[in-house]
Amino acid sequence: MTYLETHKGPIAQWGKVRRHGAQPSGTTVLHTYEAPHVMTLNQAAMGIAYRHDRPASYHLLAGDDSARDVLPMAPWSAETWHETSTNNWGTGISMITYAGAWKGIPAKSADNLVKSAAYGSFLFATWLKANRGITIPARRITRAQALARVPGFIGHGEIDVGRRSDPGALFNWALFLDTYADLMGGAVTFTPSPEEDPDVAFTPAHSDQMNDIRSDVADIRKWLASIDQSESKIQQIYDRRTKFDQVPALVAQVAALTATVNTLAKNQGLDPEQLQAAIEKALGDITLTLTNAKD
Repeated sequence: MTYLETHKGPIAQWGKVRRHGAQPSGTTVLHTYEAPHVMTLNQAAMGIAYRHDRPASYHLLAGDDSARDVLPMAPWSAETWHETSTNNWGTGISMITYAGAWKGIPAKSADNLVKSAAYGSFLFATWLKANRGITIPARRITRAQALARVPGFIGHGEIDVGRRSDPGALFNWALFLDTYADLMGGAVTFTPSPEEDPDVAFTPAHSDQMNDIRSDVADIRKWLASIDQSESKIQQIYDRRTKFDQVPALVAQVAALTATVNTLAKNQGLDPEQLQAAIEKALGDITLTLTNAKD
């Protein structure tokens, strides 16, 4: 029995049957619990089970006591409420630390958290293969792939862009994927992408993609500047709807290419931090402009 099956709090924190007839697809979202790494698994689990303000839960918690320090919170077949876009088919695994704390916690604790998350993912993948015949590759997936229910791993901040940042910029994806692949015993393979391996060359395709994104950003900014402020708010929102529909995909593309831009900067002797800061500022400007326009 999992923790939430045996600890019933004031409000439901999981659903025995996933809504809309959904089934777990192998889309796995990694989180940080946003608490000190010294918090025990039991303390973290109690905080979820007995919270009274809103549903917020995971399928499994990962701690730092060992490389296999895990606590199953809900059955894999059940629905937990960890990421609004993918709850129906996704699986949530949360590490007990802060998204911004990876550099500040002991190296052993950081390694154990990452490896425990990989071990929890291995437990899920084993169950999924046995019960649904689905194999989860040792790979990161994009936001679009996560929304399409593709098996793989994605950070909470990569799918809930603008609201969340976990598991953090310094999360060790390479260690996580390598550990997961090893636990799977060679049943899956891991091929680094340019975002994950700085030795992978920046290709012309990446340059084309960056140019496309720059063009999209320019088009949206021009469009925003041309809005007639004298129109009624309702009419403006109606007219903008098709443009706003493009924004989540654009934001996700820019975020996903940040690491690749760093690689390009290094290859050309530029300062990757300045480039990344410029991209983040542009992204923030777009988000702020759109938010103000929608209000």
